[in-house]
Amino acid sequence: DNYLMYMHWTPAKEVESRQYPRALLPQFLEYLEEDWIPNNAERYFNRRDPAALPHIGHLLPKPPQALE
Repeated sequence: DNYLMYMHWTPAKEVESRQYPRALLPQFLEYLEEDWIPNNAERYFNRRDPAALPHIGHLLPKPPQALE
């Protein structure tokens, strides 16, 4: 519950957004690296900007090697 609200503007719309304290940045980065990127990035960018996929490959986890 420790955040401020601010208006975030994009060309499509203006929305009320949350601004969290900087102290939460390490937790946010951990969440991105360990959860969101491996589980959501490919689907997210494929729907919004498929041309971005080749450029974010280094963020996505490598597929497991096939067992021989």
